[in-house]
Amino acid sequence: MDSELYKNLTYIKYFEGDVSDLDLTFSYDQDVLGRIQTHELIQGGRGILVNSENKISYIHHVAQFVLHTQIKEQ
Repeated sequence: MDSELYKNLTYIKYFEGDVSDLDLTFSYDQDVLGRIQTHELIQGGRGILVNSENKISYIHHVAQFVLHTQIKEQ
């Protein structure tokens, strides 16, 4: 996991406002050769907003994707 992603996930974890204001969903955008590919972290993830109640789950899903799934795809 790169330092920028770590910083962003830490920001979300400790964000004291309404996390839904950040307009995040349970999906992860990845730049592949200059093209953005969106990966759903859970089924229907593009339609599920991250909020204060599920932000820890979102962080875990992003970390799981980056550290395991994304590496397998490469």
